[in-house]
Amino acid sequence: MGYKRLGHRAQTHPIQSVGFVFVSFVFFVVISSAFAQNTPAVRFRLPLDADSPNHYFFDDDPEPNACLSWNCKTSNDLDCVNGIEDHTYDGHPGTDFSFRGVKGATVLAAADGTLIEKEDGHPDGCHPCADPCQPPYPPGNRCQAPGNGNFVRLDHGDGVTTVYLHLEAESPTAQPIGSFIACGEVIGTVGTSGNSSGPHLHFDVQDNYTHKDPYAWTGVAYDPQTATCRIDQRAWVDQCGHNSPAARCDPTRELIRNGSFAFDNPPAEDSWRRIGDFHFDTRDYQACKNQGPHYAKTCPGFAYLGNQNGSLGNVAGVLEQDVSIPPGSRWATLVYWYSLETETQTSGSPFIWVQIKDESSQVLQTLRAYADTSSDVTAGEYKREAFDLSSYAGQTVRLSFSGDTTQPLPTLFKVDSVSLKAGLEAPGTSECNDGDLCTTGDKCVGCGDTQKCAGTPVACNNGLFCDGIETCVVAAPRTSREATFDCSAI
Repeated sequence: MGYKRLGHRAQTHPIQSVGFVFVSFVFFVVISSAFAQNTPAVRFRLPLDADSPNHYFFDDDPEPNACLSWNCKTSNDLDCVNGIEDHTYDGHPGTDFSFRGVKGATVLAAADGTLIEKEDGHPDGCHPCADPCQPPYPPGNRCQAPGNGNFVRLDHGDGVTTVYLHLEAESPTAQPIGSFIACGEVIGTVGTSGNSSGPHLHFDVQDNYTHKDPYAWTGVAYDPQTATCRIDQRAWVDQCGHNSPAARCDPTRELIRNGSFAFDNPPAEDSWRRIGDFHFDTRDYQACKNQGPHYAKTCPGFAYLGNQNGSLGNVAGVLEQDVSIPPGSRWATLVYWYSLETETQTSGSPFIWVQIKDESSQVLQTLRAYADTSSDVTAGEYKREAFDLSSYAGQTVRLSFSGDTTQPLPTLFKVDSVSLKAGLEAPGTSECNDGDLCTTGDKCVGCGDTQKCAGTPVACNNGLFCDGIETCVVAAPRTSREATFDCSAI
């Protein structure tokens, strides 16, 4: 007898589901948060060696007792409560890769990132348990763990994080908090710890604390009258067939180490160099979250120039990291988030600088200089900055944040979620296994030996060659089925 539902209700997860609105009664779209991005900042590989035989997808319908998965499968109220394999259930904020009793499958990092939180030591089986699964536990109940069970949380920069839930005990990575985790690195094994009804991986993607569907980043537009389905953005590197994300990493690489400023206690400072009054906030993930929404851009941790107790001060300091940008990089993009609080309210000489230096600390370029908060900064709130560093391909450069607030009025400068990504491919392109390099506007579609670059999608055969659900290419059928139809109507 198979499991009717794997995983647990959305409200037992740390953050609520994504919000939507209905438009013209038949289409709905995602409402982005203030910082959520419509285009994925990170592309993910399958977080396993091979796709699981069953799934419970992200619920893209916000209404109670109503479900809609990325492939536009809908269901009645009962189905939404109990769930349908390869569908979803009401309020599900992630993707369940389920294994029907097979434990121990390897869980892999879906992209380069920083280890920012992990939990271990919980046995398999917290179900059945009162919802939410919290102490005190009923006498004789097997529930001995929080709903998430054993898990790993990674920060991929620019506000994007992933969480891998219900892992086997003693399997979460032994790397310390703040470690760089490479795409495809083993971070655990599939279990059923926490509030779980069977062995599975719950893969959770968040963009600035908003849950996102990697199969449908900006939501799903579905017209039940014509059974047409549209998905504008995905966060997978590639998606073979109808369901399976590609088991290969994005050629993009993260070059910054610990741009999350997450540290074990005491912190290791192998990557960042501090001089003077730059400090690290070393609260753990939950303690950071408890401080409020504007405390850190992405919990845990941040770097700050100010008094050691976190208050505004008349201080001076430098924060630096050396970064080697690979030769031949076609693009390299630096992103960081900052907040600035100062009692200086009128424009004057800059006192905070973001610069690129050479290895001898000679300034090559000043990216940004901040003078006060009167022009483009709301005091205490984080703002995003992005810069093209592709001209430094093949060089080792020094990223430097520095400031001198000994003359202006007291100031507090925070920097967080620092990321420098570079790749040999231009953004928006992908290399197919037939040797073609897709240009902007084209896609590498299909699976196995059928991959090719395709621009305008056309009707295809029996659906084997659809790129997800709404696009497809003409290809020779692999089976005796010769019928053709539009994949968007599946």
